[in-house]
Order: sequence, then C-alpha cells, then structure tokens
Amino acid sequence: MCCCSNKSENVEGKLKDPVCGMNVDTATANKSQYEDVTYSFCCGGCKRTFDTSPRQYATPSNPVPVRS
Repeated sequence: MCCCSNKSENVEGKLKDPVCGMNVDTATANKSQYEDVTYSFCCGGCKRTFDTSPRQYATPSNPVPVRS
C-alpha cells in the first residue's frame, strides 16, 4: 500500500517524491535513474508510475537561473 494519502509539508534537507510530493527518506526510498539523475520515491507505486512515464515527472536537476 502506498502512503501518498499522507502527504506532508516539504522539510528542509529532505527529498520530495516527484510523483506525489511526499517527503522521502533517502535511506529507505525506492529509486530510479532517468537521464543520469536519481529520483527517490515514497513507495513502489510511485516508482512504477514514474518508470512508466518519467518525462512527465522528471525535473531538471540544479537548474541555472538566467540573469539579464
């Protein structure tokens, strides 16, 4: 059973599941690689959802701000 129904606020220093937005403990997280980036998930269900359509959930890692 997935824990997505228990979403919590973003906590400093924690990763967020890109599918449901839950805070993720990296020590116990389910993980997937996409375009050389490791994504962490709260449960196997969110990992499977991501793996089915990673482009929909992937975000650029460390985006560089554009300055004018």
